[in-house]
Amino acid sequence: PASVVKAWSAAPAWKELAATTPRASELRAKLPTLRGNLETAVKNYILIALGTDLPQLPGIAVHLELEEMVRAGMLTYQALISGTTFGGSYLGLPKRLGTIETGRIADLVVLDADPAVDVRNTRTISMVVKHGRIFKPKDLLKAANQ
Repeated sequence: PASVVKAWSAAPAWKELAATTPRASELRAKLPTLRGNLETAVKNYILIALGTDLPQLPGIAVHLELEEMVRAGMLTYQALISGTTFGGSYLGLPKRLGTIETGRIADLVVLDADPAVDVRNTRTISMVVKHGRIFKPKDLLKAANQ
C-alpha cells in the first residue's frame, strides 16, 4: 500500500519504521525470544535459509534478518549464503536457484558496497536485475506509489 511505501521511504531508521507498522509492540516483545532461538540454531550448526515473516517491514526486513543472523554469531558469508544457495535448496530447486550460472534463474541485487565486509552493505542497492530487466530503487518506489 502507498502508506507503507511512504513510511518506508521516509523512515531514516528501521526502528522508526517498525514503530509505525501494525503489530510493532508485539514484534518488539518477541524479539528477545527470536534472537535466542537464532543464537541456539547458529551454535548448533543448523543450516538456516534466509526468509522473513515480517511483511510489516517491506523491503528492509531481509536486511534486518541478515543483520540479526550476524549478531547471533553467523559469519557474514554464512548469512549471505543463507539468502542465496540455501534458499534454492530449501525451496527444492537447488539446480535452478541459489547461484549465478548459465541456465539458472538469477535475479540479482547489485550493491555499491561489499556485504562481505559489513552485512549492512546489503542496503547499498544500486540496481535490481529481474527477468533480465534493470530497475533502479527510486524507480521501483515510484512504481509502488502509483
